Formats: sequence, structure tokens, C-alpha cells
Amino acid sequence: MLSLTVLGSCGTFPAPDRACSGYLVQIEANGNAPTSLLIDVGSGSLANLQKFSSIHDLDAVWLSHLHLDHCSDLILAYYLAKFSTKQRDRPLPVYGPPGWHDHLCRASASERDLSDFFEIHELRNGAQLDLGPAKLTAIRTLHSVETYGLRLTHGSTTIGYSADTASCDAVGEIANQASLFLCEAAVPDHKREYPPNHLTPGEAATWAQRASASHLALTHIRPDADITATLQQATQHFHSPVRIAREGDVFEF
Repeated sequence: MLSLTVLGSCGTFPAPDRACSGYLVQIEANGNAPTSLLIDVGSGSLANLQKFSSIHDLDAVWLSHLHLDHCSDLILAYYLAKFSTKQRDRPLPVYGPPGWHDHLCRASASERDLSDFFEIHELRNGAQLDLGPAKLTAIRTLHSVETYGLRLTHGSTTIGYSADTASCDAVGEIANQASLFLCEAAVPDHKREYPPNHLTPGEAATWAQRASASHLALTHIRPDADITATLQQATQHFHSPVRIAREGDVFEF
């Protein structure tokens, strides 16, 4: 069984009882303990992670890019692991854009080297890695900083995660025949950005439809957005199930 739990789905900034980007993927196979991947660690997502799992039980972290609404709680995850009474028996692999470790060291205002807890890996476009029974593929998107979306495949199930991106061919590549396409939709259709850094709900849905995704979950939506309008804009272009991702949602396959 494969599941994805939404830990945070706010775009840009959090809201009361809500968190920025964070998603927990767990894969159970052959009766073993689940393989667990944390995708992004935005503000508030670490607290929500602890409702479902533990930083000590993770097998890896995927850091799509270095904007704070996607990475800020990774520093706090380091403090949690470093100073809690329970300790990991090995460093936690973290896969992120080049320079992520130095960036977070500076952001923490500390000379501490985070590599005593984090195993440092840097992503590149097209990079593939095996995580337990799953295969992960990094796909670079079009954003204001170096950003990597994700395709995660286990058996016949594929989850595509857009990360942050403007409309580009990479979105279609990530969504291609995905069982679930988790796609950002930060900007309403009538408020397109110039230059673009994010997708609108209509653009996200159009790419999902072109790519023959089975399900679309819109995420990274700013807390003050009109959710009804967001959903309506998406359903005009995507003719399979579509929903707005919210904290606590669980998608199971």
C-alpha cells in the first residue's frame, strides 16, 4: 500500500491551524515497516508530521527548493533530532537543490554543520534514486530559484508532485499518467503573474488533462484564496476527480 498524507498545503504563508508545504509518503510492502519520505518541510509541517510519524522514522527528505515556505522547518527538524531524548541510529538522507546544506546553515545563524544528522545529497534534472521499493525521479521546473518536482513510482502507482513552477513542459512530464498529480495552483486564473513563477488552477488542470492523470489535487494555494472559484477553474479543464488538498488529507493506493 502507498499513502500520501498532507501535512501542509498553504502557499507562500501559513494560516491559523494550517501549515505550508509538507507531504508524507509511506509505502508498506512485504509486512515490513513502512518506507517513509517527507516531501518539503514548510512552516508548520514538522508539527503536523508528528501526528502521523516521527523524524526518527523517516527514510529520506525531498527538498524541492529553498524558498522558506518549503524548507524552513528542516532547521527545526535538525534541532528536534539533535536535542530530543530519542536518537536516530544513522543520518537522515536529504535530497535537495545544489547548495541546500550551506543555505540552511546560514539561515540557522549557526556555525553548526548539519551533516552530523543530515546525509547531504544534491539533485539534478533527471536524477533517479531508489528508496525502498519506490523509484524517485527529479524533474527541474520553471521557478524563480532552482526547483525540482518529483515522480515517485511504486508498482503501478505513480505520484507526481509539481513543486513550485510556472507552466512548462516539465509539468506534463511530472503529471504523465500519474495516479495522483499533486500540483500547485498559487495564482488565480484572473491574476496571472508576469513573469510567471506559479501555475493557475486552470493551467494545473490543463496539464493534468493533457497528461492523462487519474486524479488531481491542487495545493500551494494561498490561505486568502477563493477556494470555490479555485475548484471551479480547475474542473473546467480536468474531467477526472479533482480536489483541494488540505492538512490531514490522506490519499491511499
